[in-house]
Amino acid sequence: MRYSSRRSGLLVVVGVATLSFVMAAPAPKHLEYPRPVRGDTVDNYHGTMVPDPYRGLEDLDSAATRSWVAAQAKLTNGYLEALPGRERLRSRLSQLVNYERFGVPFQAGGKYFYTRNSGLQNQNVLYVATALDAPP
Repeated sequence: MRYSSRRSGLLVVVGVATLSFVMAAPAPKHLEYPRPVRGDTVDNYHGTMVPDPYRGLEDLDSAATRSWVAAQAKLTNGYLEALPGRERLRSRLSQLVNYERFGVPFQAGGKYFYTRNSGLQNQNVLYVATALDAPP
């Protein structure tokens, strides 16, 4: 429960910091968003025809999807990099997120398992030990 409440509190802090950061930014110039390729897919749900023009974006490996994602990222990063105070916000968020954390240990098959993250890792690492006080 402690992990969950700490995480919720962190999300609130991040949200407030981001909101104040964005509200202090100058009004953006007109942004020209990349247009995704539209298809003509229509699904029939019990007699109701439902168009799904963006079904093609579900194929993450298609050239059209990759091109659209790259164009979106270029537009977004160009805007965000121009915001004042961006580096200060990035630094503060890193301080809040980069801390060592452990998952709740559990026993299975005569061994003990738990997860750990140094705070700088993208994913938790699963550790196995033969006893609670044994090295993983």
